[in-house]
Amino acid sequence: MAYVAWMNWLTGKAYGLPSEAQREYAARGGTTTAYYWGDVFSNGSGYLPLRGNGVGPVGMLKENGFGLHDMAGHAWQWMAYSWHD
Repeated sequence: MAYVAWMNWLTGKAYGLPSEAQREYAARGGTTTAYYWGDVFSNGSGYLPLRGNGVGPVGMLKENGFGLHDMAGHAWQWMAYSWHD
């Protein structure tokens, strides 16, 4: 939340963390499958980095239907929960 506050101050715009539902909607990219490339989470899908540790450069994964990259299989995504402290 400190980073979000800093971004708001720096840019003069209102940023915030998405709720879990918002993040899930963005991650699926308009699909109804478990992941935006299908239901199977594997390197054979062509959407995941092939390095052994699962880490790759930002933007390495193919974009989803909304044009978003790295929405699954990379770093943790931070989310806001207004109903939970």
